[in-house]
Amino acid sequence: MKKSKIIIIFLLVFGGISDCKKDKLNVDNKDILVGKWIWVYSTLKPYQPPHILETYYPKDLGNSSLEFTKNGHVIITKNGDKSRYRVVLTAWKPCTLDVLCGYQYNKCYKYEILLDNHFEDRMGGGVSEDTLIEIVYFPISNENGTAANYFVKEK
Repeated sequence: MKKSKIIIIFLLVFGGISDCKKDKLNVDNKDILVGKWIWVYSTLKPYQPPHILETYYPKDLGNSSLEFTKNGHVIITKNGDKSRYRVVLTAWKPCTLDVLCGYQYNKCYKYEILLDNHFEDRMGGGVSEDTLIEIVYFPISNENGTAANYFVKEK
């Protein structure tokens, strides 16, 4: 009986730890993400013809921002509504040439993030010291075309 209690306690503790996976952002150059990022504009090239590039600004869709915390969360704000998620980095690679925007950066990384460790809720793109480009999720998703969302770091 005592042995089964120990096993149950171990499983509960281990299950709770593995369910709360998140990445700390103050290690391995990931601190470049930490801070508040203000959305400047987005582009969308629709999959369906005519493939005319569309550009969206905060005046069109409202103000949006991303805020990454050192302890591994992101707060997504859209028109004053805030949502908080755990950050699970599934990809973090240095790059010398950011193919997403064509600029040369000394410190540039490509990333992929699962929000709350859900594959359906993911973000991806590139980040430098002052620019973040989000190509998957927010505020314009890539559901209807090739999207690029441009953010600048708040000073």
